[in-house]
Amino acid sequence: MLIRYDPFDECDRFLAHALAQGAGPRRMPIDAIRRGDCVEMSCELPGVDPDSIVVTVDDDVLAIRAERVVAPEAGDEVLELERPQGLFGRDVALSPILDTSRVDTRYERGVLRITIPVVAVLPV
Repeated sequence: MLIRYDPFDECDRFLAHALAQGAGPRRMPIDAIRRGDCVEMSCELPGVDPDSIVVTVDDDVLAIRAERVVAPEAGDEVLELERPQGLFGRDVALSPILDTSRVDTRYERGVLRITIPVVAVLPV
């Protein structure tokens, strides 16, 4: 079996690695689903210390911040560190129909789940 060499694959990998090492927080992927009278968001944050997760709402913007740190112990030989480390963050603009005073969060098995109730929409 032959393996084709594509020089652009190497460029893409280099660029992705270089951008991941930037100064700002890395962007975390979010799934958002309206389920009945709530909006549920899920953010994958495997390996993050739950105490480092901060969720705030200010002026209808949901801000999520977390940090993953890998600290080898004395005498450890680091062979490879491929998982992203450092700060992760995301700002999400929220609709005014959401009750931002009742945001519920829980962190289970590496996934941050955020639930925000929908306010009853009055007819115009």
